[in-house]
Amino acid sequence: MYRCVIGVSLCVLSNTVPATAQTAVDRSTVASLPASFSAAWSTHQGDELAKLVSEDVDFVNVGAIWLRGKANFAKYHSRILTARLAASTITPLATDVRFVRADLALIRWSWRIDGERDSNGAAMPARYGLMTLVAERRRGKWQVIAGQNTNSGPLRPEAADIQGPIIVPRAP
Repeated sequence: MYRCVIGVSLCVLSNTVPATAQTAVDRSTVASLPASFSAAWSTHQGDELAKLVSEDVDFVNVGAIWLRGKANFAKYHSRILTARLAASTITPLATDVRFVRADLALIRWSWRIDGERDSNGAAMPARYGLMTLVAERRRGKWQVIAGQNTNSGPLRPEAADIQGPIIVPRAP
């Protein structure tokens, strides 16, 4: 009877305590996603960038275009990276990572884009923003399953005294 009570207690505890342990490799892999995103961006090939995302990714870009699925993510990024962003670089500035579960992480990173051109081909000033990625470990591999990218804008008076975990530069 004593063994039965201990066995049941362990089963109950194992189902109620959240799994939050990550390996050093998991932490390093997730923290390096912004650098991986930037390296893939620098190839200017949407298919390279799409290697970071899951087949069922949901990604909303800075223009509020919702890219559902890897194919649409790759198609859109192929188009912009061979046109107005063909000479661009994206640089991670600061990163914040929070593991929601052992296999699910929230990554926020500020960025700077240089080398963008407008629709007439004229050089544009550097642009800054904040990207949020949700990454999940699936079959041993970390993949982006969702993302939201946001351009920075002028600092609003309502937020003047609020400091977030990472700084997002404001365009002049």
